[in-house]
Parts: sequence; structure tokens; C-alpha cells
Amino acid sequence: MNSLVTRIDELIEKHSLLKHQFYVMWNEGMLSRESLSGYSKEYFQLVKAVPTFVGMIMEHASHGKD
Repeated sequence: MNSLVTRIDELIEKHSLLKHQFYVMWNEGMLSRESLSGYSKEYFQLVKAVPTFVGMIMEHASHGKD
């Protein structure tokens, strides 16, 4: 079991979103305002949808208790 957890941790680290070039550039202060503006507009759409996603999960979870 421990080796499975270790392998999962390795995969997560390998594919870390923070290693993506966009986030590396952001961290280094190298993104343009245009890039950050575009990112914020896209990210807002995700944040706006979260309550719907959570509601659907909660609805499904409550049906599973019956």
C-alpha cells in the first residue's frame, strides 16, 4: 500500500500545475497584463460554476443514503 501512495505522490509531483510554464512565468513576474487578464476571466467562469458542481455532488450523495 505504501508503494501505491508513493507512486501516486510521484505522479502528482510530476504533473504539478505549478510546474506549468504559465505558472512558472507568473511566479517570476513575467506575465503580461493581457495574459493575467485572460486567465482571470477564464478562472472566474470556473469559480462561478463551483456551487453548481457542489450542489450536484450533494444531491447525488444524498440519494446514495436511501
